[in-house]
Amino acid sequence: MTKDFLNKYKKRIESLSFCEVGVKDLTSVSSFVTNDQAVALVESTDFTINDLNLSSGIFVLDGIRDPGNLGTIIRTLDWFGFDQLVCSLDSAELYNPKVISATMGSFVRVKTVYCELGEFLSNYEGVKIGAEMAGNSIDDFTCEQPYLIVMGSESHGISGSIQELLDRRVTIQKYGGAESLNVGVATGIICHSLLAK
Repeated sequence: MTKDFLNKYKKRIESLSFCEVGVKDLTSVSSFVTNDQAVALVESTDFTINDLNLSSGIFVLDGIRDPGNLGTIIRTLDWFGFDQLVCSLDSAELYNPKVISATMGSFVRVKTVYCELGEFLSNYEGVKIGAEMAGNSIDDFTCEQPYLIVMGSESHGISGSIQELLDRRVTIQKYGGAESLNVGVATGIICHSLLAK
């Protein structure tokens, strides 16, 4: 870490092992073109479906390939207190540097699991909800049972095989002329709507 970072966060990091370096040295070991803060080496945790609380609300991502979108979604879920995320095998990889950067640290608080979605949804006993353009307003959503919400990519939506496994569909009411919403933005709106009830 740089001297400025150390001075700013000294009390928070005093229990960690660290090394003070210059900006040039820090940038040389970082994946960023410029880095004037810190680089951390941490042990990763790989979660499985067995680590999830299936009686709690879960977000599911179907084919979210953009690392920035995945990172934004993880950070958004963390902001709203959702700590479980299931991703299709073709979604962006959690430890991609762009994902980690976009999470701003939230990746350590959201359990992220990769699996074959069709199998997971087929075995899931709660209500399976898809976020789609042709659905009921999320503002009217009520569900007493455990549920999960599937988010698809902006360009392709939820894949056909996954749509067949859904019980319900919700949408965000449109007021203007935009054709679609970014999946990270849509996730934030849905999180807010779920908690505002």
